[in-house]
Amino acid sequence: MNDEQSKYSKSTEVRTLSNKMKSISFHKKEVRKWKQAGVLEYLQSIKESGSLSEEGSNGSSQQYNKNQTTRFVKKESKTS
Repeated sequence: MNDEQSKYSKSTEVRTLSNKMKSISFHKKEVRKWKQAGVLEYLQSIKESGSLSEEGSNGSSQQYNKNQTTRFVKKESKTS
């Protein structure tokens, strides 16, 4: 392996590591926010029931499957 290749692989390693660190710290901040908003308990209840039913304003309930749940929760956390 010549110098150029080793430089490149090291910089790539560093980049992926720093990205991982960023995502971890971001995740911690999110979790802290969600704990305050009570979202974690909400997510846990969803996990246990396997689905989320939301009462609509007209009394009808909508069923969300597990795939849609995460998207729904992300929207919720932004508005609160």
